[in-house]
Amino acid sequence: MIVADDDPAHLDLLRELLTPIGFELHSAPDGVACLQTAASVAPDLALLDLQMPGKNGWEVAEAMRAMNGRRTAIIIVSANVDELPKVHEFHDMAFVVKPIDVQLLLSAIQQAIGLEWIYEQDGAAPQTAVAGAPAAPIAAEHLDDLHQLGNIGYVRGIEAKLDEIVDANPAHGAVVADLRALVRNFELKRYMATVEALRDRVAP
Repeated sequence: MIVADDDPAHLDLLRELLTPIGFELHSAPDGVACLQTAASVAPDLALLDLQMPGKNGWEVAEAMRAMNGRRTAIIIVSANVDELPKVHEFHDMAFVVKPIDVQLLLSAIQQAIGLEWIYEQDGAAPQTAVAGAPAAPIAAEHLDDLHQLGNIGYVRGIEAKLDEIVDANPAHGAVVADLRALVRNFELKRYMATVEALRDRVAP
């Protein structure tokens, strides 16, 4: 897979999201570098930002179609929803809006290249996590951080925050384990529902 974006933070976010679930990721900071990489690795999938120096996402998409036909599936990733209608000119191309909804991105990838996700079997329902909450609830500021990290889909940040919480108070281990299982399975809607329920428990 190639990810082309001139925003290093966005490249890092996608790398942290996609590498742990088995994708071999090649990143490019602009359209020209993306095409050079595509010529050498013949990727199955390209995630393209629209606003890049040199060649924009549409120009890169056209060049990749000329180079590889439809061998490379293409997903446009952009905050500019006004560009969405242009996707239809490319027929089989998908569009994901920034800021990225992780579930929508994974669904788009699944459809683009015909994947079947295989999930770990240790995920727990949000109700289980809340029911097992310790007598001393997780501090509101920690839950606010977990909620904010979930909103942007920052999986590594969530993992680090969960480590911080359980290191500070091992009594939170059961809830942290449930949240960690949801995140590792990319069940972020269930993760967010669980965090919101935990926040309700500590609300004044």
